[in-house]
Amino acid sequence: FNQSPTRPTMTPQRTSQEEANVLRRGPPGKRSEVTTLVEDDRQKIIIGGEDLFRPGSAELSAKGKRLLQNDVAPDLKGLRNRVEVKGNTAQATNETQDLWPLGYARAYSVMRYLVDSCGLEEKRFRLISAADNEPRDPGNPALNRRVEIVMTEAQVGGSGE
Repeated sequence: FNQSPTRPTMTPQRTSQEEANVLRRGPPGKRSEVTTLVEDDRQKIIIGGEDLFRPGSAELSAKGKRLLQNDVAPDLKGLRNRVEVKGNTAQATNETQDLWPLGYARAYSVMRYLVDSCGLEEKRFRLISAADNEPRDPGNPALNRRVEIVMTEAQVGGSGE
């Protein structure tokens, strides 16, 4: 009995990051909690609203932690690209409220979770506060309480995750 070697009929191809995101999350618009955009060759992940932070708080909700663990960290693992985390807030409720520290605290909270619970390298991160200067929807404060996670083209030295 003579067996012939099995030959693949097609060349295996690596799934693109965008295709992998769609496969994991479902078609665009199916899950509004996490939005992934590609702008100027940079992948931007937007996560926020009631799912991530309560008004005036930088403490991650349990659902926010699950979203970071399941929908954000897999996109960032195993790479050496620098990651910018920008914290955003809703508009101030009084004239004396300083929202810059809250925006930064939200970015820091997300970075700490991605490092401590998801195993990403801290040296990859850069934190930014936008306070209430970049609203997504001025009429919907929950959409403005968010972080934007941008994977840049710049790479950090050393090994990946």
